[in-house]
Amino acid sequence: MSSTPLPTAAPRLLIEPASPFAEAELELPRLESLLPPERPSLLGDLYGAPGTLAGRLLDREARAEVVRISILAIVIGTALFAVLATSHLGAWGSARAALLLAANTFLGLMGALGPIYATGLLVAARLPLSRWVGVLLSGAASSALLLGALAPIAHLAFRIDPLWAGPLSLAGAFLVAGLSGGVRLYRVLHALAAAVRGEALRDGELFRLKIQARMALVFTALTGALGLWAFDPFLGG
Repeated sequence: MSSTPLPTAAPRLLIEPASPFAEAELELPRLESLLPPERPSLLGDLYGAPGTLAGRLLDREARAEVVRISILAIVIGTALFAVLATSHLGAWGSARAALLLAANTFLGLMGALGPIYATGLLVAARLPLSRWVGVLLSGAASSALLLGALAPIAHLAFRIDPLWAGPLSLAGAFLVAGLSGGVRLYRVLHALAAAVRGEALRDGELFRLKIQARMALVFTALTGALGLWAFDPFLGG
C-alpha cells in the first residue's frame, strides 16, 4: 500500500511580505488634500505685493472684502493710536479720541474722493469710482496700521513731555504714516493699471498716473488735517 507523501513546508521568508492593504494605504489622500484650500491673508496683502491687491480690486466680490477688511483695519489702527497717545487724559479722553480720530479718517477720505476722481478726469487717468474706493481705503488701512504701530512712541512722548514732545510725536507719526500710505497707493495704482492694460505703461501714462497719486495724497492730507483741526481729538474735552 503506497502512501501519499506529505507536502513539505515552504521555506520561511526572511522578509515579511507586503500587506495586501499596502497599496490602498499608499493611495489614501494626504491630509493636506482633506483640508479646505488656504486663502492668502488680505491683511498681508495690504503690505504685500501690489499686484496681488490689484487683482483683488479687479474682482467685484473680492473688492467688497477689501473694503470691509480695510474699514476694520482703519478702525483698529486709529483707535489703538488714539488710546495710547491720550492715555494721560483718562478713560473718557482716550475713548473720545479713538472715536473722533476714526470718524475724522473716514470723513477725510469721503471728502477727498470727489476731488481725486475729478483729477483723474482732468489728466485722462479715469478710474471707476468703485475701484477708487477700494484703492483709497486699502491705502488708508496700511497707513492706519502703521500709525497704530507708532502709538507707543507717542505714548512715551506724552508721558515725558506733554507740551512739546507729545505734539511733535503726533505730527511725526502722522507724517510717516501718511507718506507710507501715499507710496502704497501709487504702487497699487500702478499695478492696477498694468493689470488692466496687460502691458507696461508708457512714459506719458506713467506721468499721468504719478500726478493722480500725488494729488490723491494732497487731497487726503488736506481733508484729514482739516478734520483734525475741527475735531481736536487729542485735546480732551
